[in-house]
Amino acid sequence: MNNPFIFERPIEPDKFIGRKRELRRLLATIDRSGSLVVTGQPRIGKTSLLEKMLDDIALRSDDEGSLPIPILMTSGHLASDMSQSDFWNYVINFIAETLKESLYEEATGSWWKLDRYFRSLDATGKRFVLVIDGAGWLLDNQKLGIPFWGGLRSLMAHHRALGLIMFSRLRSSQIQEQIEKGQHMGSPMMNFALEIALAPFSYGETMQLIQNYTGENENLFTPKDKRIVWQLSGGYPFLVQLAASVIWEARANGQSIAKDSYRYLKDVMLEIAHPHFWDVWHHLSPTAQAIGLMVTLREIATHRRYNTLDLDEALKTCEMDIRALKRTGLLLLNNHAPVLSSLSFGMWILRTQVGSGMEIPQPEEWLRQNQKIFGPATRKQIDFLARSVGKVYTELRASIIDLGEALARARFGL
Repeated sequence: MNNPFIFERPIEPDKFIGRKRELRRLLATIDRSGSLVVTGQPRIGKTSLLEKMLDDIALRSDDEGSLPIPILMTSGHLASDMSQSDFWNYVINFIAETLKESLYEEATGSWWKLDRYFRSLDATGKRFVLVIDGAGWLLDNQKLGIPFWGGLRSLMAHHRALGLIMFSRLRSSQIQEQIEKGQHMGSPMMNFALEIALAPFSYGETMQLIQNYTGENENLFTPKDKRIVWQLSGGYPFLVQLAASVIWEARANGQSIAKDSYRYLKDVMLEIAHPHFWDVWHHLSPTAQAIGLMVTLREIATHRRYNTLDLDEALKTCEMDIRALKRTGLLLLNNHAPVLSSLSFGMWILRTQVGSGMEIPQPEEWLRQNQKIFGPATRKQIDFLARSVGKVYTELRASIIDLGEALARARFGL
């Protein structure tokens, strides 16, 4: 039996589940030549959704030739140091080859020529949509500055022949900040595009993914296995597939992974997913990192019946940031209290950022040294927060050798 869980690459369109509302909105935006940015944390399924969208577009019949044609653009399609002319030459060459017409050789010479080209395309009723996988490779290119983004915005606003769908780990506001690079340019460059933020799968969608992939071999997974997958992954498609893949291999080889509270499964997940967690962690703001640590410590403390009232009060200082992390899917609310959605991410934070003493050797000291990360919070509030976190951490450290294992036991009720 071949392992059906392939976590190294996106989910194939024929096994795609969930995201029905997001997919409908994407296709509707394309059909009206609109613009949309799909955002979400790494490995949350942006590329899987992109490939499903392209697959659905390819399956649609278009006898009249009136449906928009996607122009896929990734970092591999153009050189990293491409110019504006290189970008638009690629686009117009694609359009010319699709329509089997001669290329407007001077169309990319200036913005008014580009505008004239797309005006002539408007008159034909033919429509195209730029599908850009990732914003980073465009934002990092020093040759594609404010004039490029301003021109792109102008073309999208004035021509029905061209739409834009962008998939990015960055929110629209973050893309805007990188475009401006500290310069205020009046109307935001990205205000022409709406936004969809992808959340992790629900519990039901996670169970459906496992069922879809296992098929007739569903009996390899016990109900407890499935719950463990949900707890470890928090619904992140990559982590769901990774945890399920480890279970599949163990079951297929007659091994037991239940011994010692699924320690084998947790350890393998942390080892394989380390680069992913490292990437997520280092793209979080310092404030978000601190909140991730505090919420993780709170979950252990609550399970071990430590008094967390001071820590709960301290966390109220970070309510706006907690809401933002909840929108990204990194946090969930359990009885109105924040918890990390992915158990394995919480264990990674404790083992690599606290347990090894690499970056946060002692939370209280770290918070006091990085007071600016809490923005408008007062010195008194920060001191209270630092003392509260430090107290919980000190009490836990006095009685727990492995905080990561303690978090797992707290989550599993052991």
